[in-house]
Amino acid sequence: MSKISNVLTMLEYLSSGKKYSIQELSEKLEVSPRMIRVYKDEIEKAGIYIDTIKGPYGGYVLNQNINVPKRFITPNTINVKNKDFFNLINRAIKENA
Repeated sequence: MSKISNVLTMLEYLSSGKKYSIQELSEKLEVSPRMIRVYKDEIEKAGIYIDTIKGPYGGYVLNQNINVPKRFITPNTINVKNKDFFNLINRAIKENA
């Protein structure tokens, strides 16, 4: 995924209010823990501050309400003439929403 996509996905996870360790986020986004720290810095440059909890059970938590944009592709925006292909895409989008 692209950097922007990863940052938005990270914000989606953190907007749930749950604390995530750097390791958890790096596994979910399939990037190195170092990239998670880079993403955090980029998010904070945009004015969204992420709290860091230190220690062995630490991690990142977002203590503010933000509206993270949902994915832009929905089943209604896809125009596919092959019905089987459309149903496959439709199921994939619903499973990942």
